[in-house]
Amino acid sequence: MNRYIRYIITGVWQLKSALLLSIILYGCIVAVWYIVKKKHTDQKRNLHIGRMILAYLLLLYLLTILKITGIIGMQFHLSWFVDAIQHFRIGLPFVGSSILMLLLNFLLFVPFGFLLSLVFEGRNRNTRNSLLLGLATSFIIEFLQLFGGRMFELDDLIMNTLGTEMGYQIWSSIHGMRTEKAKIKYAMRGVICIISVGVFFFGLFFIADGDATQDRESSMYSEMASSDEEIADVSEGVLYLDGAKKKIGDKSSCYYLYRMIGESISNHASFYSTKTGTYQLKNLVNKSKVQYIEISLKHSYDYTFYNNHNLKLENVNHILYDPEHGTLYYGNKEDKEFSHALIYENKENPFETDKQMMEEIKQVK
Repeated sequence: MNRYIRYIITGVWQLKSALLLSIILYGCIVAVWYIVKKKHTDQKRNLHIGRMILAYLLLLYLLTILKITGIIGMQFHLSWFVDAIQHFRIGLPFVGSSILMLLLNFLLFVPFGFLLSLVFEGRNRNTRNSLLLGLATSFIIEFLQLFGGRMFELDDLIMNTLGTEMGYQIWSSIHGMRTEKAKIKYAMRGVICIISVGVFFFGLFFIADGDATQDRESSMYSEMASSDEEIADVSEGVLYLDGAKKKIGDKSSCYYLYRMIGESISNHASFYSTKTGTYQLKNLVNKSKVQYIEISLKHSYDYTFYNNHNLKLENVNHILYDPEHGTLYYGNKEDKEFSHALIYENKENPFETDKQMMEEIKQVK
C-alpha cells in the first residue's frame, strides 16, 4: 500500500464519517426552506429531485473537506491564533513543498468546483466567480486552522483555488458539449485545460522537493505509523469501551486509527517519558470509564522521534492507547503483556483529548 492509497483510504473514511451529519444538516435546511417558501407564497412548487440530490452531495462533500482539513473536530484556542500570527511568514510559493501534498490539495477541490457548477448551473457561473469561490472557501479554512495551532499555508490556498477552477472547467466543457453546437470547441477547451494542469505540475517538480526532504528525514527517524508498509502491517484492532470489548471489523478503520495514534505520539514526543513495568491487558481494560484502542502488527518495529531524540521504542508490535490521557502501553505480542508505558508528562500543558479521534471511535464498525 503506497502513500496515495493511504490518503485515499483516509478520504473515504472521512466521507463515511460525514454521512450522518450531512443527512441531519440537509434535512434541517430543506425543512427551513420549505417553511419559508410556504409562508411567502401560495403557489405549490414541485421539488426537483435531481437538483436536491446534487445539493446534498455538495453539502456532503463540503463537510468531508472540513473533516479532512481538521476544521470539524478541531480544538480552537485564541492563544494558538495569536501565536500563529506572531510567527507568520510569507515565503515563495511551492519552494520546498511536497509535490504529493500539492497534488492532493488540488484534487481535493476539483469535485467541489464541479458540484458547485452543477448545483448553481446557469447562475452567473464563470471563471472569475469560480476562482473567487474557491479562494474564499480555502481562505476561510486556512484562517480557521490558525485557531487550531496550524499555520496559514499559501500553497494550500493556491492549490485549493486552482482545484475549484479545474472542477468548473470540467463542468463547463461537459455542459458545452451537451448543450452547444460548437462541441469540438468545448472538448478542445477541456483537453487544453487538462494538459495545462499537467505542464504546471511538471514544472512544480523542479521547485517542490519536499518529498525528497521528507524521505531523508524518514531515513533518520522512524516515527510510529510513518511508513506505508508499517500501516499495511496492522493485523488487528480492538476497542475497549468501559470494559466492553469491540473488534474493529473494518480494516481501513484500523489503519486510520493507528495513523492518528502515531501522529499524536509524534506531535507530543517532547512531552513523553517511558516507564518499564508489567502491564496486564485485562487489568488495564477492566478499569471503569476508560477507553482504549488496541492495535496489533504482524512484525515488530523500532521507533525514534524527531521531536525527542532520547525517546526510543524497541521491538514493538502490540500497543494499547488511551486517547483521553495520551498514555501508550507497548510491548511484544508474544509476551502476553505490555513491558513499557509511554506517559505524557507536562503539567504546564496538560494532554488534551483528541476530539476527532474520539469521534472516529464512536463511528467504528
